[in-house]
Amino acid sequence: MNPRYVRLYEEIRESINHGAYRAGQRLPASRVLAKERGVSRNTVIRAYDMLVSEGYLTSRVGDGMHVSHDLPDQPWLRNDKNANTKMVGIEPAWSSWANQINDVSAYKQLLQQRREKHLLQGYEITVDFQYGHVEMSESTLLQWRRLAAKWSRLQSQAYGDVQGLLALRGALDSHLSTYRGCRSYPDNIVVTSSAQQLFTLVVSLIAQKGDTVVIEEPWYHRFRDILMLAGINIVSIPVDNEGLNIDALSRATIEQGITPKLIYVTPSHQFPTGVVMSLQRRLALLEWCHQHNVWILEDDYDSEYRYQGQPIDALQSLDKEGRVIYVGTASKVICPSLCIAYGLFPDAWVSRMVEALRHTHRHSAWMEQHMLAEFIDKGFFVSHIRRQRRRYESNRALLVHLLTKYFGEYIRIEGDMAGLHILIWLSKWNINQQDAILMALAKQGVALYPVDHLYNQPRQTLGLLMGYATLTHEQIEHGVIVMRDVLDQLS
Repeated sequence: MNPRYVRLYEEIRESINHGAYRAGQRLPASRVLAKERGVSRNTVIRAYDMLVSEGYLTSRVGDGMHVSHDLPDQPWLRNDKNANTKMVGIEPAWSSWANQINDVSAYKQLLQQRREKHLLQGYEITVDFQYGHVEMSESTLLQWRRLAAKWSRLQSQAYGDVQGLLALRGALDSHLSTYRGCRSYPDNIVVTSSAQQLFTLVVSLIAQKGDTVVIEEPWYHRFRDILMLAGINIVSIPVDNEGLNIDALSRATIEQGITPKLIYVTPSHQFPTGVVMSLQRRLALLEWCHQHNVWILEDDYDSEYRYQGQPIDALQSLDKEGRVIYVGTASKVICPSLCIAYGLFPDAWVSRMVEALRHTHRHSAWMEQHMLAEFIDKGFFVSHIRRQRRRYESNRALLVHLLTKYFGEYIRIEGDMAGLHILIWLSKWNINQQDAILMALAKQGVALYPVDHLYNQPRQTLGLLMGYATLTHEQIEHGVIVMRDVLDQLS
């Protein structure tokens, strides 16, 4: 067997020849590489010396070893010293699920090109009415940084609880019981990295290819994508001014001869219309699901931001037989990059969810869970929500005022009682003008978002989503004035 330094020399030489180390790239210092490989420093030095003598490496005083730009027997690298050779592999025999991902991705790409065609033209957007975005206040940011500094020093060397940190589940239990009226217990809460992950596991546990799941129309497209990937039969039921239409639900299931496994609803703030499901409709939905043995997945979307009347308790608070799965997330409250979501599950679901997580995810980030638990326990969470609600309400009021002022009878505004966006319908302009309007707005630096892709039936009236949470008053006013000028020109 060759000596260790020869084996190390051959290994590094092969890595250089196959492009793992690129021309000009710095190699680890001899002490570092010796520690990594568990060999003596002299072994590394001898291997490096051999590579230098053959022209593979060059030595720079005070800067260590670098891969030579003039490599021996590598003319393709000598001709292009900045080449980053990319290995071309064979195409696998994809599974049906992988092909389904491709089909859904292609479908979404077409929608994306339609929905945000104006943003793909390279325009500089200065007023972006993007929905679903939030930002931290300075005081919240300072508190969050202090928590990060504290818990980064206390990081655990062990894996966390698959179900979620007990301290966080306890804090969430207290918050949900107090502020959402939920029938909550720490043992019934499961923490995940995102609502999408939680949705995917719920669907996987209860439905299989060919089963039926009911969603609202217009719909939340990300949940619909999950169903499409799973090969689920999707039935969309229209939303009226009280929420999911139960009569339409009954007719659809009778006409199609189906019983859904699950109904997905956003009762606190329907996406995208902003409708808040009435108490009568909530009770009717629970009764219908009781009669047909159907589960309910409640996405408590934007429930924290209600601007008129008292906040309505979660649908789960009315559930007396354990039929509702409640889902919440911190990303729409604190910041989108905080990847923590949580589900409040009936007893029968908890163990299955935990096992599903154990085999697919293990657990969410340990440090962020501790930070969020303390953030809630010390009252920062509620204070943050109240502070942000005042700011968002101010933005909402200004936006609604300006739109009403400039468009009058030609505009209908929905969803202005809660949430982080509104939905506007413009009667003077039709859907065929959508792309022209969006592109004209983008040329002036303003981005709006259409909703036609969230409906099965084609819309004749132009509908646009306008988020306002991260904008200043000056940006909102400027954006609406640009809208007025552009739409006047295209009317």
